[in-house]
Amino acid sequence: MSSSIKKQQIWLLNDGRLGHLRQMQALLAAIQAREETLEAIPVHQLSVKLPALHRWLAPSILPGAERCLNGLNIAGEPIMIIAAGRRGAWLSRLLHRRYPQTFTIQILDPQRAHHEFSQLIIPEHDGYHADKVIKLRGSLTACPPRLNAISEGFWPMGDGCKLGVLLAGDGAQNHYLLSQLSRIWTKQKPNRMVISVGPRTAASTIRQMKKQVLTKQATVITSDNTHDQYQRMLQEAEQFWVAADSINQVSEVLTVRTTQPVWVATRSAAGQLDSSVRKQAWLSDLLERDELRLLSDYPHASTAQAIKQSQKFWRWQTNHIAKQVLERYRQHAESIKQSQP
Repeated sequence: MSSSIKKQQIWLLNDGRLGHLRQMQALLAAIQAREETLEAIPVHQLSVKLPALHRWLAPSILPGAERCLNGLNIAGEPIMIIAAGRRGAWLSRLLHRRYPQTFTIQILDPQRAHHEFSQLIIPEHDGYHADKVIKLRGSLTACPPRLNAISEGFWPMGDGCKLGVLLAGDGAQNHYLLSQLSRIWTKQKPNRMVISVGPRTAASTIRQMKKQVLTKQATVITSDNTHDQYQRMLQEAEQFWVAADSINQVSEVLTVRTTQPVWVATRSAAGQLDSSVRKQAWLSDLLERDELRLLSDYPHASTAQAIKQSQKFWRWQTNHIAKQVLERYRQHAESIKQSQP
């Protein structure tokens, strides 16, 4: 590109959504693992802070929106920008107008101006088709290395099953999941539970959970805890109960698990999918593939063959998408090089 390698940077546009940030980081790590020149380039996060009007109208770019760039701590020039979600897409488009040679990657449907991005990565259940689009199942996830020995006291003492419980943002799903825990596990051998509280989990749900007897035998971790604790729970749990509202969490569980069964809690207390379940088509596909089961089906787990195929796919997807993105990036870089005098 035009600036020197010392000034080139890779920018991640952080809109405050942890799931979006993890997807961007997973994709970048997979790209850098395949391209040494990109691995050597500094990576910076820029916070996406939109005025109220732009948050309401996002992803529209209104006259005078360029003034929002003045408050960013920008030094150097981006060789690549990665964004996720509508708000990230808004800022990515704005930055691309200032740095037109930058390769822009957009994860999730930007809702409009699709042609302004160098590469789009959009979930297949959105049904959007275009030449620049790479289809995605669920979320982009990293497959981290296995952690070392178990941390002392991380899992509660006992000889019960190690159960990983992942709450999300849907209050009805969280309530159903927790009520099922109380109903089932008080009748059986006490579990050794680690409960992960998501960034969007309501404070009232957390208070309710802490009042229940079951949490006295559980370790509770939140988004404020170290990422290692979350990864340890994913890698060491013997089974998972997950609120289906979080596509990112379900995808992460499916990526990291080996033979552990996964059950999901939906909005309906009867365990049925209804129109209020977010991304119903994606979840229905997972159920049809027997990659996971509804919590209402507990304890009937998925078949071993379905789990084996699921694990293979989820550990393959991010690297496969990164390979396609890198091919387009190289074409982009070559075209810029040829256009220079």
